[in-house]
Amino acid sequence: EKTYNTNGNLALWIRYQWNNDSESFVTYSKTEFYYDDNENPTQEINYQWVTDSQSFVASSKYEFYYDANGNQTLWIYYSWNSDSQSFVLNSENESTYDVNGNKTLQVYYSWDYNSESLVSSFKYEYAYDANGNQILYIRYQWNNDSQSFIPTSKEEYTYDYTKIIPRTEYIS
Repeated sequence: EKTYNTNGNLALWIRYQWNNDSESFVTYSKTEFYYDDNENPTQEINYQWVTDSQSFVASSKYEFYYDANGNQTLWIYYSWNSDSQSFVLNSENESTYDVNGNKTLQVYYSWDYNSESLVSSFKYEYAYDANGNQILYIRYQWNNDSQSFIPTSKEEYTYDYTKIIPRTEYIS
């Protein structure tokens, strides 16, 4: 089941699974969606159905943040902690963009329970040519020993800007 808000954005999604014993669909999960004034998604909250209590229990939550151009600059992922009955920080993803709106940097952080802080995990760098085509992608992984990002892969792209126009020849 999907419910939409007055702007036509998905607001609620309830999912069902087939139960062979009862030969019917039974509630499985639901997701609530929230938006800012520009209709950018700002929050997504996920719930799982608990048969014993016949109720939904929170399972995870995402928060999304944007720059003035509508580019998503940060998303934060939380998981549900049943002991504290609250969402706890799990990971973050930060992104930066160039003046053309192309993503140039993306950094992932994950929660470290020992230090009780976010620690670097992965980093991705992107570069573009004057036409906005991606020409470079570099992936890095955090190295705890050196306390720095170490490159793990690199892809470079080139483009042929010559345009081939098909020509039809008539033979008599």
